[in-house]
Amino acid sequence: MLQKSSIWWQFKLRDHYMKCDEDLSENPIIDITVSYDNTLHNCSHSSHFKVAVVVDFMMGLFMDTAPLSNYCQGCKNAPAPTDATYSAWKARII
Repeated sequence: MLQKSSIWWQFKLRDHYMKCDEDLSENPIIDITVSYDNTLHNCSHSSHFKVAVVVDFMMGLFMDTAPLSNYCQGCKNAPAPTDATYSAWKARII
């Protein structure tokens, strides 16, 4: 359902830009100005998970979101760099 709604907003946004510049109607892809931001935690709270957001500059609509993580379970359970299996693990994980 969210995907269908997202497509609807993309068409509405395209219509809005075409009203501002009629030459855009001939182009299947148009350039738009966006703002990008992501969540940050302060006050001594840290999290491995964040959310990035892309917002259309002209109308303020959310264009895209992406979850971000700096946590890797494979890295947490990695062998020590001095372990004989470390180089094989590193080649496999990267």
